[in-house]
Amino acid sequence: MIVKSEYDAQGDALYLRFRDAVKRVTTQELTDDISIDFDSKGRVTGIEILSASSYFDKEQLCNPPLFTAAEIMGAQQLTGDSQILQP
Repeated sequence: MIVKSEYDAQGDALYLRFRDAVKRVTTQELTDDISIDFDSKGRVTGIEILSASSYFDKEQLCNPPLFTAAEIMGAQQLTGDSQILQP
């Protein structure tokens, strides 16, 4: 799976989008910096990471490649929560 990323350098916020055009989402805040959005079927639609440069290389954030799902799974390590993708 390819994930689209959007980085706001001014706000230092990274949004990783797994699905497009979702009308209704439920957001679960994992930490002060990390939130996960779920669609009505409980599927992950996106992950928001505030203070993103604390977790990722600033150069990569400013010139982001597409991330693969395997790279995103590193988000579990950011919080130490093995249940990170559970609604």
